[in-house]
Amino acid sequence: MQEISHKKRQFERLFASKYDFAQANFCARYLLLKKGWHFRPWERRGTIYAKQTAFVTNLIIAYARPFVASKGWPAFPTKLINFDAAQREMHKRLLQMRREIFAHSDSEHFSFRPVDTGTIEQVPFAVLSTVETEHVKVMTDDVIKSTNKKLRELHKELIEISET
Repeated sequence: MQEISHKKRQFERLFASKYDFAQANFCARYLLLKKGWHFRPWERRGTIYAKQTAFVTNLIIAYARPFVASKGWPAFPTKLINFDAAQREMHKRLLQMRREIFAHSDSEHFSFRPVDTGTIEQVPFAVLSTVETEHVKVMTDDVIKSTNKKLRELHKELIEISET
């Protein structure tokens, strides 16, 4: 009975993770392929940077969600991740950005100094380069593929167990 429960929770975790990776993949494809948004705030006029910020934030939060501890579900199985060296570095960077900038505001990334005319502020930008965004797209494509394979295996096992 405990084996069934563990497999069911793992199945649920993988299914939820697949949606998170798909959301990050959508954001990467939208930023990279559709819009080409890789700008600092001063490089484009209007609301482009604000929209880009929403997509970058969503991409990073969605990508990182499967790798953060979850109540009731087991950890995402790292054996489903097969990244090369550059992708592993990008993975670490995304998790760090999520942890220190997008989900929390670590003081090492922010600086505010009062001056006579106001405040000089230094804040991180919500921008990923074309190369970084392409890495995310490829990484999420690959991990979705391996997650789907594992989901099919677990699905079959859970059906067989429930039929006995």
